[in-house]
Amino acid sequence: MEDLSYFAARTGTDLAKAILEKKTLYERFVESSGLLRIWRLMHWRYFGANPETGNTNHEVNRAGAEGELHLLDMNHLRADVTLWLTLAFSQRTEMEPQVAVDDYEAELEVRRARAILSYFGEQAGIEEAEKLAGEFAGVYGVGYILRLWDRTRGELTQAPIEADPAAGLEQGAPEMRTGGMEGHALTPMDVFHDCHSRSMLRRWNIVRLYKPRHDLAVKYPQHAERIINASADEGKDTLNHVDIMKIARFGDGRSARDEVPVYYFFHEDSPAVPGGKFAVILDGETVLEEERLDATYRTMPVKRLVAAEIHRTPFGFSPAWGLLAPQEAQQSLSTIGLSNARTFGLGIIVSPKGADVDHQSVADGLKLVEYTPGLEAPKPLQMPQTPAEVYAFRNALISEMGTLVGVNSVVRGDPEASLKSGSALALVQAQAVQFSNDFQANIVVWKEKHHMDTITIAQMNMSEQLEPQIAGDYAAALLKPFSGKDFKRVKRVKMKGVNPMSRTLAGKVQIADTLVERFSNVLTPGDYMRVIETGSVDYLTRGETQRRKMLDRENELLAAGFGPPPPAPVDPMTGQPLPAPPMPKGVKYVSALITDDHRAHVIKHLEVLDNPALREGTSADAQRVVDAVLSHIEEHEQLAILATQTRMALLELTNQPPLQSALPLPPPPAGADAGGGDSSKGPPSPSSAGEPAKQPTPAGGGELPRQPQMPVNPSTGQRVEEVPGPV
Repeated sequence: MEDLSYFAARTGTDLAKAILEKKTLYERFVESSGLLRIWRLMHWRYFGANPETGNTNHEVNRAGAEGELHLLDMNHLRADVTLWLTLAFSQRTEMEPQVAVDDYEAELEVRRARAILSYFGEQAGIEEAEKLAGEFAGVYGVGYILRLWDRTRGELTQAPIEADPAAGLEQGAPEMRTGGMEGHALTPMDVFHDCHSRSMLRRWNIVRLYKPRHDLAVKYPQHAERIINASADEGKDTLNHVDIMKIARFGDGRSARDEVPVYYFFHEDSPAVPGGKFAVILDGETVLEEERLDATYRTMPVKRLVAAEIHRTPFGFSPAWGLLAPQEAQQSLSTIGLSNARTFGLGIIVSPKGADVDHQSVADGLKLVEYTPGLEAPKPLQMPQTPAEVYAFRNALISEMGTLVGVNSVVRGDPEASLKSGSALALVQAQAVQFSNDFQANIVVWKEKHHMDTITIAQMNMSEQLEPQIAGDYAAALLKPFSGKDFKRVKRVKMKGVNPMSRTLAGKVQIADTLVERFSNVLTPGDYMRVIETGSVDYLTRGETQRRKMLDRENELLAAGFGPPPPAPVDPMTGQPLPAPPMPKGVKYVSALITDDHRAHVIKHLEVLDNPALREGTSADAQRVVDAVLSHIEEHEQLAILATQTRMALLELTNQPPLQSALPLPPPPAGADAGGGDSSKGPPSPSSAGEPAKQPTPAGGGELPRQPQMPVNPSTGQRVEEVPGPV
């Protein structure tokens, strides 16, 4: 009886057989619909071969009954497709993880996620796979990128334990590793899906990868024998139809190849398959893995890129397919020109019979040929020439091929003679880029999705802590080792545009020169060269960025009611500070340092008090926030006074002006009395009331130095009137 249950809900060998049956149905569909023929033609033409004759553009081939045709195939198709893909991927972007909230802890999670993207991107070769998948999308209409989490990769955390019956351990424990990520670029001939779907949404995908059989045998020891003996020959397969000149199938002993096909099945979470389904099968009888998808992946880790959609179908379309016919036509015209040139280009001499000039007389040039007067002289035979219309039509076809994919003469590096001004060249270049706008939009969305796969896979599977330094981020040193649970709030990856000018040498020089012009007192020669080499100004702005983030973090704590720590205790007998007690666990403080930019801090912290809820509220929480902010601002005031009075050099080094109100008063003019002013002008001003009286100046001598003053208490800003002594 036929099994009418949903195929993805089955298990074991029933699931394996259903998966291979779906693969077969997909292959039959693409062959009968004509898609396979287009992929085959594009594959051969892209690599400079003719699928009908097997000839390549690596040499001039012969055809015809007598070999009279000289086949000339110049691969303009590949040149135009390559330029089109370069334009489509010319938009420079960088990855920016995003979270739903904006606080300091979220900022740390963003940094961790950025470090994860950098680390696993390098480990899995994502950049190379991304470039190759884009090429597949341009040639075959669709390309895929796949990420897999492999538990057998990474650092060793537990060595394998051998079986020991005496100790009660009948089966040895396998080795344990931290795990790692794989990245793969795939063609539509390696990813199988529901070909009858009327939407672009996919509920399931079957992915074929070729894996070394001996590595698989170690990874799945319970199936080692079947893996070692598995056949690498899949018989009638889509790849065999496309394989150029049978290179991938060339040679003997195909069943003894090291690589064997392995099928990975992914099904999204759905009512029919709760939690989704993930399975790895070798053949219809061997299931290597089977579990819920959400045990390892949040979504299917297969992300699809298309240049354009074929409406109401799950297949993609590429504008490059329109180059197949013009490529074949211009090849025929090139063949005509070359065949005529090779057949008749050397020239033929006609001489009447009985003439006294033979072929040896005209075989070589630069000689005198004599003939008997009265006899007809030899003359050249005018053979058929290639019409000029053939070459004109050929050139027109080559030009039209570029138009079909948005590649014009400017992009090809051979602008038309009418394009003389720079503005005209820029306009034509912009029109070429505009052709790829839709493809570029698809690329941005695709990048965001497949980079988010890296984040979610690491969140779910990275249990061991990662050292952030290996990510190469300058801010990684501020992070502690972290695992996947430490950036759970990262929910998406946004692709930000990057100024393309910073990627060219001329653009880098212009950026560096502008910075020198505007910030000549800040940039050093080393900074200038760093901008030239990298084109990035992050190195120059990271200090300001860190200060801004620190201010934001302090405001978060102040808004939560965390103020400065209590003043250090003082020994009442000696007046000396006592050691501060240990900070209670979980208690946070906001402390100021003498090196802070006190003006910037005070202005920024006052933003916390601009909340109307704090002004209108009478609760203890609102008062605690107000007290915390005012106490911290007072701390900045006292430190600014202390820096003005005792650390002027520090203010100069950090480009901070001193506080005018804290500067000492200038000395009184000559002849003033010891009280600090002319007695006839009344009492001294209030601003000088707290200053000590100056000693009278002896006759003929200069002003005496100021007498030593009592120290200033940094917590109150008041001078100590009397230092308590021992009792």
